[in-house]
Amino acid sequence: MQKRFLLCALSALLVVASAAGADTGSAETTVKKMVDQVLSALDQEGRTTDEKLDTVIEIITPVFDFPLMAKLTLGRTYWPKLSEDQQQEFTDLFVEKLRKVYMKQADNFSRQQVVFEDARQVGSKVHLASYVQSKGDRTTSLYKLYKSGDVWKIYDLEIQDVSMIRLYKAQFVPIIRDQSPAALLQELRESLNDEKTE
Repeated sequence: MQKRFLLCALSALLVVASAAGADTGSAETTVKKMVDQVLSALDQEGRTTDEKLDTVIEIITPVFDFPLMAKLTLGRTYWPKLSEDQQQEFTDLFVEKLRKVYMKQADNFSRQQVVFEDARQVGSKVHLASYVQSKGDRTTSLYKLYKSGDVWKIYDLEIQDVSMIRLYKAQFVPIIRDQSPAALLQELRESLNDEKTE
């Protein structure tokens, strides 16, 4: 009886381990496919920067959960302080900013080899690290994913050990805390306009 119980328990553990392995593999495939498509789009000759940006946005939007990233950046304390209209505008502006940041980061990796490490299961989430070696310098990225239904979504990206969520939270929270949601939106609008004129 005890042997049968141990066998059943071992079988259950093997099933769980197999499922976890399959999950990390699926998440890893999702990110690798996205990165390959982005780098391929950036390497296309005869296309303008705006055309490449449009293509990159089409590729990364289904994989990054940008609306969730917007909420996480302000957190449970400050997100509710925005009205529904302000939440929508903040999300739109923040998504535009994140897309441009990722585009610039990916452009730096263009024509270089991105090396991926093995994906790690972290609770119910998956972390996937990668790096690019160039002229003696190593640039690291860490994709953090969660499962939404049957698909994996990126909810944060660390570049050189700096979380995009934490980085922008440190910038945005003092503005909304010490001033107002309207001041934060104005800051974002001006920041994006400044980038367009550069």
